[in-house]
Amino acid sequence: MPELQGCLSETIIGSLIYIPLALLMLTASLPLVIHFGAEKGRYIAMVMWAIIIAVVYTLIKTIGLSADAVDAWLNGLNWGMVLAGVALFTVIVYMGSYWGSVRLMEKKEF
Repeated sequence: MPELQGCLSETIIGSLIYIPLALLMLTASLPLVIHFGAEKGRYIAMVMWAIIIAVVYTLIKTIGLSADAVDAWLNGLNWGMVLAGVALFTVIVYMGSYWGSVRLMEKKEF
């Protein structure tokens, strides 16, 4: 029987961080779909996330961070605070997406 590596609570907290991030991606895409339509909105959302990933990658390469430095930094974080920060950021983006979507729907003619 294989042994579990690491602490189960760390695994659960790490997994819970991904749920708001996935919902964040969907929430950020909703106003785009309302404004541009389903097909164009999806393409614009994909391009938007590709640009964000490219910018983060470029910043990491420019700063010259190594995987060991990032790993040491991540191990020093308080995962409860990270989870709370991600949840707060997600709520803020949800509110912005909601307000933007409502404004778009009010302007839209049916």
